[in-house]
Amino acid sequence: MEQPQGAVCGTKWSLLGCVNTCRFGLMNCLKSFSFTRHGVTHPDRRLNIVAKGSGRFGIIEQYFYRTEYEDGSVIAEGWASLPGHSIFADVELAEREITAILQGAESGS
Repeated sequence: MEQPQGAVCGTKWSLLGCVNTCRFGLMNCLKSFSFTRHGVTHPDRRLNIVAKGSGRFGIIEQYFYRTEYEDGSVIAEGWASLPGHSIFADVELAEREITAILQGAESGS
């Protein structure tokens, strides 16, 4: 489940999150950065750089969820996407924004 920092995403996106090979509507996932956000219900997170159909780039944040029965057997698990409205002219700008977000997550802000 955990991807190395800056891993090239090999997942396909649907409106509900990642599903095996990387598309989010008309957006292709280019890179994925995993991190932990402390003090939230679902701390396992990842930020994904996506190429939009318009030729621009964006960032999609996702969290990992798991629902289990009392005996520990899994009912459902996966990645859910949070709303995002970022637009960047190129991948480098998106990566700089992710660096700033991750630095804020590490410092607890």
